[in-house]
Amino acid sequence: VDKVKSFADGRIFTGQQALELGVVDRLGTEEDARRWTAELVGLDPEKTPCYTLEERKPLLSRILPGSRLAKSGISAGIDWLEFEMSTSGLPMWLYRP
Repeated sequence: VDKVKSFADGRIFTGQQALELGVVDRLGTEEDARRWTAELVGLDPEKTPCYTLEERKPLLSRILPGSRLAKSGISAGIDWLEFEMSTSGLPMWLYRP
């Protein structure tokens, strides 16, 4: 508990720093994580299919033209609101997908 309290104060750490602090087990890509997870539960990572399920976009986002990267102003603010609502209102200000 004392060790965690020494760094759990809202700071952001690099992956290497998190590894050194013992917050993560190892570093890798999303593909590495999928492979390690399969191995952890005793599945062959090469033969186990992995699916990414995504929430369907709201109708307005599907019918309005323009890419996410080109959006700005009010529409960008609406995207942020939509993102925060989809994360159950959890504050996600430090990471913008």
